[in-house]
Order: sequence, then structure tokens, then C-alpha cells
Amino acid sequence: MSLNHEINEVNRRLVRGEFLCSVTAPKVVESLKQSGFREDVETGLGYLGLKLVASEYDDYFYAAYDDLDVSKDLSSIKQEIQEAFKKIEPFLAFMKLISEALGTEQYPDIDHRFYFGEVLSIIESNEALSEGLRKLSTKLIFKRAGKKLTLSDRLGEIIRVMEREGIVICANGDERTLFVYTGKVPYLLDLIEKTIEAKGLDLDSEETSSLNLEFL
Repeated sequence: MSLNHEINEVNRRLVRGEFLCSVTAPKVVESLKQSGFREDVETGLGYLGLKLVASEYDDYFYAAYDDLDVSKDLSSIKQEIQEAFKKIEPFLAFMKLISEALGTEQYPDIDHRFYFGEVLSIIESNEALSEGLRKLSTKLIFKRAGKKLTLSDRLGEIIRVMEREGIVICANGDERTLFVYTGKVPYLLDLIEKTIEAKGLDLDSEETSSLNLEFL
């Protein structure tokens, strides 16, 4: 693939709204860390009124409107942010449950890993965590998990949803025992924070009261 073709392909992915992180697109992220390649991508996005946004450590990238005032009206932006809050809550609840099972106090970051068997064993031996998994499976996005009879099947179904949503990926193929967090949740939280700051949005407290935003 020629350099120009690679730059165009990255721009197309960014314009489509993809986020590119070191777990899901490691080669692209390494390219974007190179100043020349990055500048060419930024130039291409600029023609479309977009800008390249990177995380603090350059482990994920996404495109955002360069000027929100000319892209969407305030009410539309506020509605989108509120919807993002609603969608991200079950993601954070899942991550919190896994962290508690593994005895960590912070939410996992990009490339943090967990083993299905280890997490399941801990949950099965802990009444509070078992109840936490049951409650998690009552959330709308995990409704199929709520129909499962065993903790193993419930956890497995929830992880499948998290894979489908791009929150985790399976790192060992058909064995399906090792899972890795992508940058999807930090990306969503960063996008929400930057949009709120840019537009000075004052979201209703009920939209944020249930979220623990330790990523921010």
C-alpha cells in the first residue's frame, strides 16, 4: 500500500466516525505517531472541517468537528451527549464489576487484560459480586444475559455484547479465555468532555449522577 493510499484510508476511517486505538489498529496508531504522516492526515481532515484528536499518550485517535458552531445546533449536540451518557453507563458498570473481581480500585485502561476463568471463579465464590453480575444482566443492553441460568453463561453473554460494542476484544481466538480492553470507553468519555467544554453545556444532573467518571 502506497503512503498516499494509506493516508487516504485512515482519513476515510476517521471521517466515518471510527476511533483508532493501539489495541484495534496498532499499525495505524504507530503511523499517526509519526509527525509527517500525522500532518498529512490533519490536512485532509481540515478540508472537511474536521480535526484530529489524540489521547494524552497518543494511544487512540479520532476526528472531531473543528468548529462546533457551524456543524450542529446546540440542542442537537446536547441531545447527543445525553444519549452518550445513557449508553456508556452499562459499559462502566461492567468495567467496575471486573475491576472489583480482580481487586483493583481503578477502571482498566487501554490494553488492560483479564481472563474469563479467573474472573468467573472469583464472582462465583463471592456473593456480592454474584449479585452484581445479576444486576448487570438486568440492564437493557444485556437483556439476553438475564435469561441465562448460570453465572458462566451470563458473564459470557455480557462479554459478547462488550465485544460487539467494541469495548473489549478476544486476544486468543477460539479459546476465548483472554480479553483486552480497547480505548472505546476513554474515547467516548473524552469526546463527551471536550464537547461539553467547547459548548459550555449544562447537562441535567440526573444524566450524570449515576456515572463514575474516573477516566476524566
